[in-house]
Amino acid sequence: MKARWILRDPSPAGKIIGQAIVATWWPGRYYFCHTIRLDTSSALAKLTFSIEKKINFHDVPLEVTGYVTCVYRCNKDGVVNEGDSARPLYEKNYDDEVQAKVGHQEVLERLAAGKL
Repeated sequence: MKARWILRDPSPAGKIIGQAIVATWWPGRYYFCHTIRLDTSSALAKLTFSIEKKINFHDVPLEVTGYVTCVYRCNKDGVVNEGDSARPLYEKNYDDEVQAKVGHQEVLERLAAGKL
C-alpha cells in the first residue's frame, strides 16, 4: 500500500542527514524515518570509543564513527513514544555520508511504497 503523504525535512542540519514522516492509508499509522551521523560527541560514545581503541577517555578526539537510518512508529507530528525510541522497526548502518544519503532515500522510498 502506498503512502498517503510524506513530509520531508527540507534542510536537515547538524547530525541529521535526512528525516521524514510517512503517513499510511491505515488510520493513525505513521512512521518516522531518519538518518543521523554517529560520532564521539556524547559521553557514552566517547567511553565506548576509548574502550574499543584502548585510549584514555579524555584523549578521545571528535570523530565520525558511522551513519544509521532508523524507522519508528510515531504520531502525525512525528513524535516517537519514549518506549519505542529504543526499539526501531528498521535499522541500517552506513560507513560514509554518501552511502547514508542514498540509503536514506532508498529506505524512504521502500517505506512509502509499503515494501519495508
